Amino acid sequence: MKTIEVQSSSKEYVRAAVAATRDDVLSGTPAFAFNTEQNDDGLTFTAGTWLSNEKSIELVDDRYQEAYIAQALVGPGTPNALATGTTYFMYVRVSMGAQVPVRLAGKVKVL
Repeated sequence: MKTIEVQSSSKEYVRAAVAATRDDVLSGTPAFAFNTEQNDDGLTFTAGTWLSNEKSIELVDDRYQEAYIAQALVGPGTPNALATGTTYFMYVRVSMGAQVPVRLAGKVKVL
């Protein structure tokens, strides 16, 4: 599982790959959840757990295939301020009409 390291004083985007058809993903609304424990059923997170500000999904042109990236701004001064010295499991959810897939996207370690 990929771990993204972020300095506690840094304000930057953390990114997660999203797999879906172009029409579904570009019309979807991404949200992130950062949890200190792994949750095997991301759907059980409460509404307040999902952070959806500063959201965007963009197309990244990969040499071999198209990939979609969801991103969330984390760090001081954002609603996504994470505690120093903590490692979080990062979940991403994209609401696409009837579908609301939730996936564990990796870890974020705040240094």
